[in-house]
Amino acid sequence: IPEGIGYIMDTPPSSFFYQICKDVEFSRPSAPGNVLLENTTGNAFDMQVEYVSEDYGVIYRSPVLAPNTHLLKDKLNQELPEGTYQVKANVYVLDPETGEQEETFTESIQLQVKKPFFG
Repeated sequence: IPEGIGYIMDTPPSSFFYQICKDVEFSRPSAPGNVLLENTTGNAFDMQVEYVSEDYGVIYRSPVLAPNTHLLKDKLNQELPEGTYQVKANVYVLDPETGEQEETFTESIQLQVKKPFFG
């Protein structure tokens, strides 16, 4: 790249790169868990992630993450009973200007909720 020339990487939504944790653990129902979400460097689009359970519906929705940002821990949108759940993680690729959904990727992940300290 010549000096003084900006470099813009125009990645189409179908070539979007991201990282998510496939084994998410919450130490108790109301505690933050290790969601470990990353919208990797070089992407031209924002992302948002939802965890969807067959029994409970949408149990988690992340904030919108811009390219080159990550989220290590976050809380579920609803408390779940102790247990291990197989859930779908929907990764939404969003236009950063309009917020419109451009693409969706779906991953199968495992989510574990441990029992509360008391009760």
